[in-house]
Amino acid sequence: MCWQAPRDSPCGELARLLDARNMHGRAGLAAVITGGVVGAVTAASFLTDFSFLRFTPAQDHVDVSPVANGSDIGARIQGVW
Repeated sequence: MCWQAPRDSPCGELARLLDARNMHGRAGLAAVITGGVVGAVTAASFLTDFSFLRFTPAQDHVDVSPVANGSDIGARIQGVW
């Protein structure tokens, strides 16, 4: 109804706030998607063997082993990335 509002109505400010909210929503969605892609690429780089790009076979690897003590349980990842 802002197109029929009187001059002293807050419609202009509300429209500006609505545009700012929509812009921040799109920027937030882009940041979440970008973070997911970067995280997926990072996780895949731990598991992918790129030795086919070189003439020598890969000598390095990643070891994952379970770890448990009196207060913690988890996994230890060790190797060359």
